[in-house]
Amino acid sequence: MVDPFQGVVRRELITRVGWLALLIAFLCILSFAWTRADVIDGRDVKATVVALGSYPDPRGTGDSPLLTVRLPDGSTRQVLASWPAVSRCMPGRSVELRQRGPALKMGLRGCYLAH
Repeated sequence: MVDPFQGVVRRELITRVGWLALLIAFLCILSFAWTRADVIDGRDVKATVVALGSYPDPRGTGDSPLLTVRLPDGSTRQVLASWPAVSRCMPGRSVELRQRGPALKMGLRGCYLAH
């Protein structure tokens, strides 16, 4: 005997799979948008981390990381970053920054050992 609800069950399964795929796509887009660099054009600058600190987040969500870096010309600057980007940062490590005019932004690569 043929189940009369087989079509309904199949349609519900396809709907559930579609919603799951949509959720996964939304989370991928959200994570890409959250971790991408805001400054996409500009020149790359390699700097050395001098100190790692924090400052109160203006949105009131806790503290955000603040890197003090030494640029190749010898000057020191403070750069705002995100916690995932500074996970491997410590004094003495190198970091790649993106510079557009006077603005500096931490790149996606984060900190790495100097060669």
